Amino acid sequence: MAVWGARMPAVQAAAQLSAGRLALVLLAAAFGMVAALQVGGRLVHHYGAARVLVGPAVLLGSTLVAFGWCHSLPALSTATVIFGIAHGLFDIATNASAVRCQEAYGRPIMSGFHAAYSCGISNGCSSFQGTG
Repeated sequence: MAVWGARMPAVQAAAQLSAGRLALVLLAAAFGMVAALQVGGRLVHHYGAARVLVGPAVLLGSTLVAFGWCHSLPALSTATVIFGIAHGLFDIATNASAVRCQEAYGRPIMSGFHAAYSCGISNGCSSFQGTG
């Protein structure tokens, strides 16, 4: 999200979007994320968090690249819907993985995942080989 946020003014200028049109682009991202959050739990339950993480991780990186190529409102809106979907699915699967790691650790450590997320710090579960 930080990469997208930092590049937003440049993308807005490249696509020649007004503030109102940029708001529509951001709404498209939110729409995609909410839609993904609705189905993400079922996908994780059915396929496992580890499997669900792969696709959204690739999509997140791909859409960040695509933002640089989008020079129109429809193209940018499409990319942000896909970004929102990927972000929503990634969020659900990441949290499900963190819950499994907490269960394996045997004590509450969930808050540490969120506090250390920005730093890239592990809670000692890097060797946990859960199935999802």
